[in-house]
Amino acid sequence: MTTQFNRTAIYISLGLSIALVFGVIFGAKFVFENTAKAPVAISPIKSDFADSPQCSGAVDALPSDFMGHPRAEVAEPVPAGVAAWASTSTDEVTLRCGVDLPLQYTSYSQPQDIDGSRWLEVSDMTPGSTLTTWYNTDHFPTLAVTTFDDARPSGLDSALHKLDSRSPSPAPAPLSQLAAGPDAMCGEL
Repeated sequence: MTTQFNRTAIYISLGLSIALVFGVIFGAKFVFENTAKAPVAISPIKSDFADSPQCSGAVDALPSDFMGHPRAEVAEPVPAGVAAWASTSTDEVTLRCGVDLPLQYTSYSQPQDIDGSRWLEVSDMTPGSTLTTWYNTDHFPTLAVTTFDDARPSGLDSALHKLDSRSPSPAPAPLSQLAAGPDAMCGEL
């Protein structure tokens, strides 16, 4: 006994299977692209100079592409003096203007030179975190760039030119002001 297959039913099944595979691929691409374009949430923090004319000018002068990412929309409510760039929801770079320098900025700090400007690197010490924030130390108000990796904030010359060229005072380094202890005399014997 021979079994015959209905070729028309097989071709229809094959065509539907191929159409479903392409539908899933294009649907996943659509969902991924829309998730990547979701507004970046930036929480408000104390930024006394974020509303200053210098910060407004710096934010207006920011590039449309920065550190390999396109400019992203910031979620409401948008704090003053902020901007964001993102390729995906996990690859985000944020910028804040008018923030205070961290207490890590002391006379012992060694800011790095990036494009002729001085930047202090502060890494998040939370286990598993790869966030790094870079603070500009030779312009006022201060710019802070937070990256999802250790990438250096290169390409902000036009924004920095909108700020005042002056270095803020470093935070005190309390340990440097301690009096020498009794063991300090041991080396003089």
